Amino acid sequence: MRIEVSEAALDSVAKHISSRKRGETGGILIGCYSDDLSTAKVMLASGPGPRAAFGSSSFTRQAFSLQAKLDREFEAGRYYLGEWHCHPGTNTAPSSQDIRQMKAISKSADYNCPEPILMVFGKRDPSAFSTVVVVKNGGIIEFGRV
Repeated sequence: MRIEVSEAALDSVAKHISSRKRGETGGILIGCYSDDLSTAKVMLASGPGPRAAFGSSSFTRQAFSLQAKLDREFEAGRYYLGEWHCHPGTNTAPSSQDIRQMKAISKSADYNCPEPILMVFGKRDPSAFSTVVVVKNGGIIEFGRV
């Protein structure tokens, strides 16, 4: 499996991270798969939504506004691929909570995404990130720090 991330998605992530003075933020990843399903193409990264709740080591995104964005993107052939968020400092390793959440998403009919992608960024250096994909049998593939 391969993951391609557009410059537009990375720029969006960097913008959302820099807009927060401290604490975490995040959003969803939107894109498509290659015809042979071997490559996930992350084309867009949303923010958390205008009414998201933020904490020093957590955040809750606003699902309603993000669903409206997903509905529009679906019409253009793009759909939910997973999640992104930042950790305080430079740590990009997914936490055990991050992995549990992604496994729950992979099993949820609401998400319809059996192999969600998680990208974790460090707040101090948004150009560095780790990527995890949850595979159908509940295992994970860690792509490591980029």
